[in-house]
Amino acid sequence: MIGNGTLFEGTTVETCETSSRLRLINGVEMRLASSSRGTVFKDRLILERGAGELEGADRFLIEAKGLQVLAEGPAAAGRVVVTEGQTIQVAALRGQFRVLTADGVMVAAMPAGKALEFDAAQAGASAPWSMTGCLSERNGRYLLRDETTGVTVEVRGAGLATSVGNQVAVTGVVVPGVQPAEGAAQMIQVSTLRQIGEACSSPSGAHLPSKAPAKTAATGKRKAVIAGVVVAAAGAGAGIGLTRPAEPPPTISR
Repeated sequence: MIGNGTLFEGTTVETCETSSRLRLINGVEMRLASSSRGTVFKDRLILERGAGELEGADRFLIEAKGLQVLAEGPAAAGRVVVTEGQTIQVAALRGQFRVLTADGVMVAAMPAGKALEFDAAQAGASAPWSMTGCLSERNGRYLLRDETTGVTVEVRGAGLATSVGNQVAVTGVVVPGVQPAEGAAQMIQVSTLRQIGEACSSPSGAHLPSKAPAKTAATGKRKAVIAGVVVAAAGAGAGIGLTRPAEPPPTISR
């Protein structure tokens, strides 16, 4: 399609050398970068190739490579890129975004300014978890907020009490059928626990023992594994191909 046009539910849009702007009747505006392909519905975009940008997108989904990127708030704006390596990169420009598996497991909570890269090739409900963050205690229950993804989980296992207030790296698996503590996404049975730093900050309401500040061990660029999805900080390339053109691109409405 060249120029302006109207789309219907489930229409596939494919761009060539220029980007296309899509405006939905619910107020959501999207832009598909050049060399991109996606299928458009009133509440979601299934992105098969390339890159998409959206704004004014409260509760709107972009699905790509088995993951769901959910915008939260009417001012939310963000970018999703399917890379040549078949990972996806997500950049939250404004508002909040959540990234979930197809089963609804949250793998990242992204505030504005956050950019992450996701590899969901090994995703699954029973897949292992690997997280790094501050271990805290609240009402006799242990919480860990992963520093890469922003996901908070409740953890159980040996050696937790003596590690409260420290920066730790843990691996484990989800305990099915167990309700985690308030504010936690899952209950994780810890299989390995390693202290990597001290005197970390905790979620609001959680308890940390008083201790002198200490430096966290330098580990370079950390990765998390949430429900089998490998998550790492995305570089400046997040959103590549979405530079706005000097002239307005063709508009497609539905």
